[in-house]
Amino acid sequence: MKLIQQVKLFFQEGTSDKVYEIDLCEVGTDQYVVNFRYGKRGSNLKDGTKTTTSVNLTKAQAVFNSLQKEKTDKGYQIATDDSQTTVVLPKPTKALTNTLEGSILQRLQDAIDGKNSFKTVWKISRVAWRVGIMKFQEAVPYLLKLVDKGDKMQKYCVLWALARCADSKALSTFQTNYANNSNDDNARKIALEGLLNVSPAPEKQKLVNTLIEKLPQAMQDCFASNRVADIEPIVLSRITEKQTEYTFLETLYLLANEHPIISKILAKALQVMPIRPPHFKHIRSIYKLAELRDDVLILGTLSYLFESKPYMYQGVKKSWRSSKYVSELGTYIKVKDEIKSKNSKIAFSDSTKAYLQRRDLKRLKDAGNQTAQEYVKLAAAILLSYTKEDYTEAYMESQGYGSWDYKAKKYTHTFIERPECANKLLLNLILNGNNKSMRFTENKWVKGERISETSSSWYYNGSAKKIENVKTPIQRVKELNSTPERVDLYPEKWDEFPQVYIQLLMQGKNDLVHEFAYKNLKFHPKSKELISKIDKSMIKSLVTSNHSIPVFFGSEIIKERMASGIDNELIMFMLNSPVYEAREFAITVINLQPNHFLEDTSFITSILFSSYKEVRTWSETFLNTHTLQAEKWQLIVGKSIAKMLGETFDSKALAYAHFALKKYADLALEKLSWNVVLELLDSPISENKVFASDILLLKSNSIKAEDIPFKIVSGFLGAESEQMRNNGMAIFAKYSDQNLLKAHEMLGQMVLSPHASLRESAIGIVKKLIPQSTEFSKQICTSLLMALRRKETYENAHESVANLLLNDLERYLKEVELKDVLDLIYGNYRQGQLVGFHILEKYIHTADMTLRQVIALANHELLVIRHWAIDFFEKNISRIRYERNEAIRLLDAKWDDTRLAAMNFFRNHFTKDDWDVDSLVSIADAVRSDVENFGKELIMKFFEEEDGEQYLTMLSQHPSASMQLFVTNYLERFASNNLERLKTLEFFFRSALMRVNRGRIAKDRIVDFLEKEATNSEETAFWLVALLNDMVNTLAVQDKASFIQLLQKLKHLHKNLKVAITFEPLVIEQ
Repeated sequence: MKLIQQVKLFFQEGTSDKVYEIDLCEVGTDQYVVNFRYGKRGSNLKDGTKTTTSVNLTKAQAVFNSLQKEKTDKGYQIATDDSQTTVVLPKPTKALTNTLEGSILQRLQDAIDGKNSFKTVWKISRVAWRVGIMKFQEAVPYLLKLVDKGDKMQKYCVLWALARCADSKALSTFQTNYANNSNDDNARKIALEGLLNVSPAPEKQKLVNTLIEKLPQAMQDCFASNRVADIEPIVLSRITEKQTEYTFLETLYLLANEHPIISKILAKALQVMPIRPPHFKHIRSIYKLAELRDDVLILGTLSYLFESKPYMYQGVKKSWRSSKYVSELGTYIKVKDEIKSKNSKIAFSDSTKAYLQRRDLKRLKDAGNQTAQEYVKLAAAILLSYTKEDYTEAYMESQGYGSWDYKAKKYTHTFIERPECANKLLLNLILNGNNKSMRFTENKWVKGERISETSSSWYYNGSAKKIENVKTPIQRVKELNSTPERVDLYPEKWDEFPQVYIQLLMQGKNDLVHEFAYKNLKFHPKSKELISKIDKSMIKSLVTSNHSIPVFFGSEIIKERMASGIDNELIMFMLNSPVYEAREFAITVINLQPNHFLEDTSFITSILFSSYKEVRTWSETFLNTHTLQAEKWQLIVGKSIAKMLGETFDSKALAYAHFALKKYADLALEKLSWNVVLELLDSPISENKVFASDILLLKSNSIKAEDIPFKIVSGFLGAESEQMRNNGMAIFAKYSDQNLLKAHEMLGQMVLSPHASLRESAIGIVKKLIPQSTEFSKQICTSLLMALRRKETYENAHESVANLLLNDLERYLKEVELKDVLDLIYGNYRQGQLVGFHILEKYIHTADMTLRQVIALANHELLVIRHWAIDFFEKNISRIRYERNEAIRLLDAKWDDTRLAAMNFFRNHFTKDDWDVDSLVSIADAVRSDVENFGKELIMKFFEEEDGEQYLTMLSQHPSASMQLFVTNYLERFASNNLERLKTLEFFFRSALMRVNRGRIAKDRIVDFLEKEATNSEETAFWLVALLNDMVNTLAVQDKASFIQLLQKLKHLHKNLKVAITFEPLVIEQ
């Protein structure tokens, strides 16, 4: 049996002294029991069990917690060791109870004894909280007796105080309360913090490991590889992701004592985190834990945020309705119900904001009552949170409306002066807390007394009232010449730690904070001593600040140190300062002693990379005026390239450095080693790649262009940078003609480049090389012809290619094969079609073309090509006659002009001997009506009697109404008295007769013809009746009537006929 958890309880009252021990033990896999022992202290304890059979861990833990709660509710307390004894206070005396510590102990003992020795009543939670604030160790034994008495608030406050005191006697109390799942979450969090504070090293490490395992995997990996700093981007990324919980923030903060950098990471995260759900509940937990730890970085950050950020909604007053419109959500919310929900949509009301600000204000004042170190740490953290954007100028404020003065007959207007940063409570409290002329009213600071003015207007424009002689913080600093009046809240505490003034100057981001730090440091007794300890890195931080006062302070230090000699590095710091005056001073110093700075190649290198326009302009003038030796430029080039590869610069600074080196160090660049150039080419910064191409172009002046690897040059030609492409082309153009001829494939690609400069250069090279090599010309010609079949790489690309082919490569077009010509003609692009037609017309032997190929061209979208095809027919009449059956396909063309030309061709050049029945019928059998009519025209023109039956049979199969009418002309001559012929025409008869509302003339002719044939022949009549029986079912009334009449007539003539209807005699009633 393995002990998993144990708690020892005791009860002491009067003469009673009892103990009660509870054990949670493991007896097998997922099998647990809860046992207990009890009895008088020092006697043999009786034992028992709460689980008759083993249960799982969840149930066992519940039984354990329930039993512990049952006993503590009866007055049992958790023992801190085996020799728990009653803490006895001295009898309260006036001297003892008059001290704060004695009063606290007495009130705690009263709570234990259930009495009150004081006239006033304090809640135990309030007393416990005061113990925590004071970290009053002597009170710990009393708190241990009270931890399980009272309500949830009392338990929370007692645990909070114990965690603040961090006394190891509370270890078991923390363990029990953290393990007890029935406890409030907030109480368990405080208990966990207490455990982390007092647990022995091995147990503490286990807790830390458990916390790490609760973090997202990416963060766990950072801890595992000891890269805690790398958590920052992960945190900043995850807080922007939409989630319902951000518990990892609280877990991370619990680990901050082990890894202090976590506090800095979370401070950054808090600055960008919305003080809104679902983040707010985690922010509040971190805030409470930061109070427990006295973590001034987190407290200062949150104090600033609670002051600066707007509340989300206004709380609901008791007399108001329960719903409130929340503009951020765009809807009404039942506030009281919503804030109780686990995933509340609202948080940080105006009341919460005010409460947190009051709490921060009280903490600041409490810190003022403690040591100087405690106060200065907290105040500095708050001041460092304010930014440049928080600064606002002083102004006069008016209500706008005046009160009428009956005596003066004018309006009286009242004004108040709002000081700088009037809406920043903590900022002005820290900086002006002893300024008797300032007070905080209506959530803003006011300076001085109210000012009244009279006016004839009832409305006064407040913006017209100005404060006279207003000076900015930097102006006041520059004019400072005597010890300023100290109006800050606790000046003596600040002066105990004057080094913090330097911290505020270096890390602060607000002008008022800088002014406060500068003035107090300047006139501090240890000022010179502190300033003398400021090293170069600190000076650089000052003069490169984005704020004017730190730069001014840094500049003063540099000027003072210049008395003992010029320090080039300090001058460079000023030259790189964001403040113009600092840069101007540095330029003045350099101009006074140019030779001194010209000797320093590192200094010259640095000025090439300035981010400021006036510095770059000055440096160009400076370098134009003064000459440096080639050896120095070689050193400068080396150092400059090292900076390019190792540091990051803005594009303008980098561009100027490249320009200056090309202008002043071109000879040094020519001699640069290949390895250095390759490093620049491998740089992820595009400007460095361009610079590498500039260097290679310079090198090509002193070496053969072919010595530059062709792979590098081709890379330049395909680069996105125009400068790189131009450099690559310039190098490429220096290749010998022999090598250029080998690069026909690349030249072919460059001719099609979307970049004009590259394309024009390539075309020039191609034109130069064409006369020199037939093989090269053929390859370029093939490449360009293929390009005409692809999509344009730039506007009018095909036109440019076509011009090059027709003007410079004309003689090579005759070698293009017919297949390739036709591919061009049938391509999707007009210029390719025209070039293809040009070759076809000029170089292709038409005898090699099939007639079907010619006819296909007669279907082309270009009129000129269709005309060429017709012209081919006109020029090859004998061949067309010979290939007649193929030639008549021309009549199927989709273009009207082609079909018309085809008809005219066959009318004019074909005679009777050139046609036969099949060919004429095939023309007449066309789908297009104009071709069908042309076919009928030819049939009528070249009709022969002996072909009549064949025409009748073949044409009767045509489905069009027009052709069926045409066929009826042949019935009398070629189908009369011929039943067999009629049977072969049955499909024709059915098709024509069953047309609805169409072909009336054809129908009438057929009916008349069939009636005549059936009248003359009973055999024909029997065949016709079967046909007519089907016809009477037609929907057309007129047709049905004629069919019925015909059937009646035939029935009368031929008695044995079987018709589909019965004829009844007409009966007329009299």
